[in-house]
Amino acid sequence: MYAYLTLDVDPDFTGKSRAWEKAKEGIHRCLGLFKEFSLQESITWFVNNAELEFTSRRSNHLSKLCDGEIALHLHLDRPEWSGNYYCLPEREEDIYAAIKKEKEKLESWTTENLGREVICFRSGDLLTSEKLFAALNRLGIKIDSSMPSQFDWSLKEIGRRILCQMPPSVKLAVSRILVNKHAYPTLPLGVGPFMIGRVLEMPIHIYAGGDNLKKGIKWLKKRTAEQVKRGVRELVIYWHPHEILGKEKIFSDYIEYLFERGFNFRKMGDYLGNSHTRKSK
Repeated sequence: MYAYLTLDVDPDFTGKSRAWEKAKEGIHRCLGLFKEFSLQESITWFVNNAELEFTSRRSNHLSKLCDGEIALHLHLDRPEWSGNYYCLPEREEDIYAAIKKEKEKLESWTTENLGREVICFRSGDLLTSEKLFAALNRLGIKIDSSMPSQFDWSLKEIGRRILCQMPPSVKLAVSRILVNKHAYPTLPLGVGPFMIGRVLEMPIHIYAGGDNLKKGIKWLKKRTAEQVKRGVRELVIYWHPHEILGKEKIFSDYIEYLFERGFNFRKMGDYLGNSHTRKSK
């Protein structure tokens, strides 16, 4: 069995004045954690270059992530593209152009400094659509990891499933009333990798941040066991770097648990046989 530790490197908007400072500190703490377990080369970093401007302003921090894999993370529901939070742009061409622009910026840095292409993508707020996947296929993205495998017939997931069927105006209204009640589609528990055209979809099985952190290590272990019981052999886990602050022991205990369960750790690109370790110029 394999575990994929994937981190969405976003600004921390819980405190806007410290959006970058808390992200930076989170990156530092996560790197320390991964070094403790010798996992530096087994991490996939989904970098939000559009908002944190790594390639133009913070390339020294981007360099610190390069023992692992650099992937693209983009919030297409931000006003710059969509105008509506928690809603993707309506036109495929708008989705394509936005991803293309950010992929080229990030890839120009990775090819020059590391000799690597950017092959993995994750959509902000885990929003997906047929038009998004059509754009990813056109752009040559090899792996997407935007679809959560978490539907379990709980009231929360039933409500989310219903909300996903609503028009964008309804989704937006609910999002404004109930903060962070995103209307992203979810797959059932236990779904493994599958193809969408030429793009390999690697569903997210464990979100180790947000409200799930409040549930603690017992919940993370229980949900992991549920996913394994349903046949998961490629376990995808994600969190945001700033979420480790003050919670290091939970993450440390969880990684120890994954080792105990017999998981090996690797980057997403390794699933396709792509070698994405650090290269000299």
